[in-house]
Amino acid sequence: MKLINPKELLFRPGKFLDKKTVKTKELAKYIFAISLVPAIVFAIAAYTGITYIQGIPIMSLLSLGNFSFYTGAALSGLVFVFVIIGSLLSFFIGGAILHLFVKLLEGKKKYEDTLNAVATSMTPSLLLGWIPFVNVWTIIQAVVTMVLGISKKHKLNIFRSALVVAVPIIILSAIVPLLIMESGAAVPWIITQLIPITLAG
Repeated sequence: MKLINPKELLFRPGKFLDKKTVKTKELAKYIFAISLVPAIVFAIAAYTGITYIQGIPIMSLLSLGNFSFYTGAALSGLVFVFVIIGSLLSFFIGGAILHLFVKLLEGKKKYEDTLNAVATSMTPSLLLGWIPFVNVWTIIQAVVTMVLGISKKHKLNIFRSALVVAVPIIILSAIVPLLIMESGAAVPWIITQLIPITLAG
């Protein structure tokens, strides 16, 4: 099968979404590949002692408490692995949550179709979301492509597609403060930055 072109998903997402639905296995490979970009950036940040990138708490990513016993390459490696695994988990779990709302709003297509929309929406965030100022564009792009993707893939009107995206965001916005109180920065960051239904990129 022809490789997924990230440039197309970034700048011509509608063209990708109009094509035949890509298989889940191929989408997972694609998410793994593009997640290497933030994984490398955050790993370098951890190695050099940078604690925040675009508001993301690098030293809290793993929620392991005191990082004083991690040094250099060890911490860098942990962050690298975490970002990749987190991206893949958010792709599948976020997609599953979205698909639940798709079904509630009478979407007829498969989970795989939802994952095509999720992969399109995650692309700007994973590739460019860590860059200052550019991340504003990635947020907007993620919202637009998610709504567009759900609409195209499930044949829902724009209003219903917007509800599919908005309702989970509202729910997560309500529970994030509770998670901040219970677990510090790490878990809320995972929810708001990795799980694609938040569209925060």
